[in-house]
Amino acid sequence: MSQIVICDTNIWYGLGDGSIEQSRITTGVEFVATLVNLMEFSFTFTLLSNEKLVRNAIRSSFKYHKFERFEPPPIYLKQLSDKKFHYNTLEEQNQFLEFTSLIAKGYSINKKEEFKKFCQKRKKELETTSLFFNSEAEKIKNKIKNKEAHRNVDARPINRKLINLFVNSMTNDNGLSEDFDWGQVELFENVFMHYLIDLETGAKKSKSSDWNDLFQLIYVQPGEKYWTKDAYCIELIKKARMQKYLYGN
Repeated sequence: MSQIVICDTNIWYGLGDGSIEQSRITTGVEFVATLVNLMEFSFTFTLLSNEKLVRNAIRSSFKYHKFERFEPPPIYLKQLSDKKFHYNTLEEQNQFLEFTSLIAKGYSINKKEEFKKFCQKRKKELETTSLFFNSEAEKIKNKIKNKEAHRNVDARPINRKLINLFVNSMTNDNGLSEDFDWGQVELFENVFMHYLIDLETGAKKSKSSDWNDLFQLIYVQPGEKYWTKDAYCIELIKKARMQKYLYGN
């Protein structure tokens, strides 16, 4: 049986620029490209400063991936909960598929200022989310008397309500079913919990790039692996005792 490996965007960059040797693409391993990958390629300022780097990363993702998970992470989560939930991925996400395909074929950004504003808008949206979480975390931090005890609290039950809100906001329905098997996303759930704990104890401040890194983990199912070079993400996965999901580290 082949090993399924979901790839962080930095892996495609590594394969594209040669910092990850192509010999790492071995038989018996099937790599997965995700919508988060496509969005990061599409919203990056690097297309203005180093177009070739992004183009080679996109080409690597097209060349080496075997499977695709192009549903937005909350939608993917909803589909795990409700197999009958309909979502037309091609129709809804076609703009990212078309744009990255054009870049891979050699297309260059002509309207640079417009594209810069496009990227800035997306970054601002994520920054707003981070500002909110930092603000809420600061309130909790000020009430914590024992940081070590706080780290040992199982916050998953309350975090599930928050995760359900993410799903609800994108699907405009009741979110996840009451009998949803959270074991299907144990990597994401546990890492997300430890991320919030880091915010609440003052070990970290949320930043805009965190959200792609976190929601990418929703695609990783039990028995699969996650391949990333991001040091903080690897640290979080180990904190959550989910290192069984790490590939190539």
